[in-house]
Amino acid sequence: MNIIGKLSRSIDNITVKAELFRKTNGYTPFIYKFTMDFCELKRNPQRQPVMTIFFKYLEQNSNLNHTCPYDHDIILKNFVMPEKVLMLLPYPKGDYMVQLGFAAYNEWVLTVKAFVQITD
Repeated sequence: MNIIGKLSRSIDNITVKAELFRKTNGYTPFIYKFTMDFCELKRNPQRQPVMTIFFKYLEQNSNLNHTCPYDHDIILKNFVMPEKVLMLLPYPKGDYMVQLGFAAYNEWVLTVKAFVQITD
């Protein structure tokens, strides 16, 4: 995954909405759906262990490796979630979609959808 987000101003109020969907008749909600304050997550990662694991790997391929404010463009380059991380939580075989929404000052500005297929 590669993303370049151009910021027009410094941001210190970021909300992230994470949802997991499983494909049945279309993609339907599956187990996880939560909204969090991203700046709080960066300040206190122990409060959201699942998201902390995800963002730990995201940081290795991005410039999201510090707390708020963000006053520079956001760059994510060549991000691939390691298989060992995906195996931490056992899921049934099938097709899934992870959807992340990002809001700045309560205005939704970005939605990222990643599609995953779990086989053996």
